[in-house]
Amino acid sequence: MLIRAVEVAAVALLVVGVPGYAWSRVLFGALDRVERCSLTVALSLCLVPVAALALSVPFGPGITLPIAVSSIVLVTVTGIAAWLRFGGSGTTQRAPVSPQPPPLPGWSLALLTAAAVPMLGVALGLLPGRRAVLPVGLLVLLSAILYIPTLGRCSSDATSGTVGNPAEPPGHPDARRPALLVASRAFVGLVLLLVLARGYAGPVQHDWPYLRGQDIYAHSVMANLVLTSGSASEFLVYPPGLHVLTAVLARLTDTPPLNIYYVLAPALILLPALASYSLALRLFGHAAAVGASALAGLVLTSPWYYVRNSTYADLIAAQFLLVLVVLALALLVCSPSLRHAILFALLGSGVALFHSVASIYLALFLAAFGLVALPYLLLRDRPRGLVLTGAMTLLAVLALAYVWAPYDVPRTIAAFLGLASQTGTTSHASMAIGTQKPVPLRSAPTSLGQGIFWLGLFGLLVLSAMLRNIRGPRALAVALLPLWCLIMFAGSLTSLSGFPTRFHRDLGVPLSILAALAAVLVLRSVTVRRPASVAAASLLALVCVISGGRLLAQAAAPSTYLYMTPGIEAAGEWLRANNMGGRLVVSPAGNQVPANSMLAMGNYSGLTAYTAKQLRDPRAVPHRDRQEARDVLAILKRPYATKTLQLLRRHDADYLVIYKRFRQNSYWENKISVDWRVFKRRTGPYRVAFENEDVLILHVDTGGQG
Repeated sequence: MLIRAVEVAAVALLVVGVPGYAWSRVLFGALDRVERCSLTVALSLCLVPVAALALSVPFGPGITLPIAVSSIVLVTVTGIAAWLRFGGSGTTQRAPVSPQPPPLPGWSLALLTAAAVPMLGVALGLLPGRRAVLPVGLLVLLSAILYIPTLGRCSSDATSGTVGNPAEPPGHPDARRPALLVASRAFVGLVLLLVLARGYAGPVQHDWPYLRGQDIYAHSVMANLVLTSGSASEFLVYPPGLHVLTAVLARLTDTPPLNIYYVLAPALILLPALASYSLALRLFGHAAAVGASALAGLVLTSPWYYVRNSTYADLIAAQFLLVLVVLALALLVCSPSLRHAILFALLGSGVALFHSVASIYLALFLAAFGLVALPYLLLRDRPRGLVLTGAMTLLAVLALAYVWAPYDVPRTIAAFLGLASQTGTTSHASMAIGTQKPVPLRSAPTSLGQGIFWLGLFGLLVLSAMLRNIRGPRALAVALLPLWCLIMFAGSLTSLSGFPTRFHRDLGVPLSILAALAAVLVLRSVTVRRPASVAAASLLALVCVISGGRLLAQAAAPSTYLYMTPGIEAAGEWLRANNMGGRLVVSPAGNQVPANSMLAMGNYSGLTAYTAKQLRDPRAVPHRDRQEARDVLAILKRPYATKTLQLLRRHDADYLVIYKRFRQNSYWENKISVDWRVFKRRTGPYRVAFENEDVLILHVDTGGQG
C-alpha cells in the first residue's frame, strides 16, 4: 500500500507541476519559489482538466488512458512552445503594491494589548467566546481609530512613485539581507511542513486505509462516471474540474478514484497557505506573506473543515484559485498587459470549472469591482480600462464554456425566465436561496479564530483608511482586498446569498491576509515603542500559537467523520465484482453519504436515498431528485407492497443494500433508518446475495411477482 501511495503521489506531482510550469513562466513573473509553485499548481489545475475534456469530445466517450496522457502532453508542449516563442514574463513589480504604513502609536498599542488579554482567555478556554466579543471589538475599533490619523505619513511614498519602483533590485524582496532571507525561507518551509502534518496526522494514525469525510464518495461516483461516459450530470449537477482531474490521475496510475483521494486529499490543505502567501507578498511584502501563510495554514479553521468533510472542490476553488484571481487582478490593474489578462482569465474561469458557490463569490466580486473601476478607467485611463474589460470578457466566455453542458445553460436560462421546466441548476438555486440562516456575527471570532478575526478586522480598518493616501491604479489594486472581505461579510449575514455559512467560512482567507498586515504593523513598532509593542506582539502571538496548536491536536485525533468500515468495504468490493449494469437501492442513514460510498466502491450510479425528515427539508433534496427519493423510501419502508414491485421494475433495481450498523463513535452511529430484519422474515422478490455484520445485500427478482 505504501509503495502504491508513493507512486500515486509522484504522478500527482507530475500532473500539477510540469504542465503549468511553462505557462506560469510565460504569464507570470514570480518573486520567489513559493509564488512560482502557487501559480504552477493553479495553472495545471485550470488547464489539464480542460484539455482532457476537449480531447474526450472527439476521442471519447470518457477519459481513456490516451486522453489522460495527451492532456498532460498538450498543456506541457503548448506551454513550452509559448515560452520559447514569447519568452518569460519579467517581474514588473519589485516592491509591494501597498505603501508601508508608519509604526503604531503608544495608545493604539496599549489598546491592542488590552484586547489581547480576553482573546487569550478565550483561546485558553477560560472565557466564553461570546462574552469577549463586545469588549474586544470596542478595544480593536478604538485602537484603529487612534492609529488612522498617523497614516498621512505614508502618503508621500504612495504618491511619489517609490512604491513598486522599477529601479528596485531584482529578485527576492529581502535579497539585500541574506540572513533574514534564509531565516524567512526556513520559517516558510517549517510552516508548510506543519500544514502537511495538520492534513495527514489524523488520516495516517486513525483513518487509513480509509479517509474521513462525507463528500469523498460523491466525488468518487462522479469521477467514475467521467471515466466511462465523460459526464457526471446524471448523478449530480457539478462543475467538472475536480472529477476530470481525478479521472486523469486514475487513468495514469491505474488506481480507483476513491484510492486517489485516500492518498492525495489531505495535501490539499496546503493550497490556502500557498495562495495567501502569494497575494500578501504582492500587496504588503515578504513579512506579511510569511505571516499570511502561517495564519491561513495553521490558525484558520476552514481548510481543515474542508479536508475533514472531503469538500475538496470547495477548497480548491474558494480558498486557492479565488485568492490567486485577486492577485492576478491586482497585477492587471497595476501593469496591464496581454499576459496578465490571460492569466486573470484562466484563473477566474478555473473557479467556475471547480465549484459553483465559489463562482458566486467571484461574480459578486467582479461585478462590484467592475461597477466602480471600469467607468473610472475608461474615462481617465482608456487603454488600461480596455485591457481590463477585455480580460473580464475573456474570463466570462471561458467560464460559460466550462459550465455550458453541466448546467444546461440555455434551458436553465429559460427556466429562470419561466419559459421551461426546472433544471437541476434552477432546482439547486431554489432550494438554496433564503433557506439557510445566516451566521450570527457574535460567533465569528470563535468559528474563524480569535487572532485571525480581530487582527483581520484591525487590518481591514487600517487598509481601508490608507486608500485615501494612494493614487491611481495602485489604489484600485489595494482596494481589492477590502472589497473582497466586505462582500464575504455581507454574504455571511443574509440568507439571500443562498450559502451564508460558506461565505462565513471562506471569509477567513482575506481576514488571514489582513491579520498578517496587522501583525507586521505590531512587529514593526518594536523598534519605536519596545515595551508596549513587545507586550502586544507576545500576547497576540500566544493567542495564535494556542489556537494553531489546538487545531493541530484536533486534526491528529480520531474523527467521528470516518464513515468506512471493513464490512462496508467488503460489501462494496462484492458489488463491484458482481456489477450487473442496473441500479442500486441503498438505505439512507441520516444522509445520502453511506449510499454514495456503496456507489463509489461498486461503480454504480444508483438511486438517491434520503430519510423522511430530509424529504421535508427544502434544502436537503434537489427538486429533480424528490420523486426518485420518495420512491426509494417507499421501497425500503414497504418492501413487499405491489406498488413497491412496480417501482423496482421502473427503476431497474438489481440490488437492495441495507446497512445493519456503523462504526462506533461515528457521526452516523445510531442513525440506521431501515430495519434489515424485515427483509429476512418472509420470502418474496429478495434473495440474500451478500451479508456480513455491517451490510445486507439483497438481489431483486420481480419476475412473476405482484
